Amino acid sequence: MKSKTFGWILLGGVGIGLTYVLLKASKAEAGDARIFLNRISPYQSTITAYASEFTLDEDLVKAVIWQESSGFPNAKRKENDFYSYGLCGLTLIAAQDMGYLGTEEDLIEPDTNIHYATAYLRYQYERYGDLDKALVAYNAGHWTGNYTYANQVWRKMAAIKDAKSSVLTIGFDLPKNMFLSSIMLCSPPYFFILPCFCPSRCRLS
Repeated sequence: MKSKTFGWILLGGVGIGLTYVLLKASKAEAGDARIFLNRISPYQSTITAYASEFTLDEDLVKAVIWQESSGFPNAKRKENDFYSYGLCGLTLIAAQDMGYLGTEEDLIEPDTNIHYATAYLRYQYERYGDLDKALVAYNAGHWTGNYTYANQVWRKMAAIKDAKSSVLTIGFDLPKNMFLSSIMLCSPPYFFILPCFCPSRCRLS
């Protein structure tokens, strides 16, 4: 009986340590996301409008912006033999495929950039019928078979959603939708050892 109790205590200790590390990592990501969201706040209405027009999750559009430019509207990056521009890291070729007739310099303008970038992402989605492939094609021009870019965008999108839904409760941010908080912390032995850490016992507003 003693060995079983010790085992539960040891497991609980490991769980506490793992929980702390994961929650700290989540807090850091949510903090970075809040900084990013504040940076792009002047473009919120534009993002919302074009995400709605092209039937995209606006948090996905924001995640692409975060991945491409970190939210800096004048970003310019060389991609092999060509450049990507603006908030969404859009290339002139991609914009022209969507009907853009302006110059590279004009493509940096936020409204124009977001407009043609969301159109291009929607085009790639309709082309492949899969958001992972659409994201990769948005970045590379076509589906490459490599999910790295898509995974990076999804991670940023998750951080954005966590930043929007988290609240300060017990000294750190506890995201409402965090898998760990809803599953691990509400399961034995954590539920009994750390009852106030379980979302069902915490005051979340």
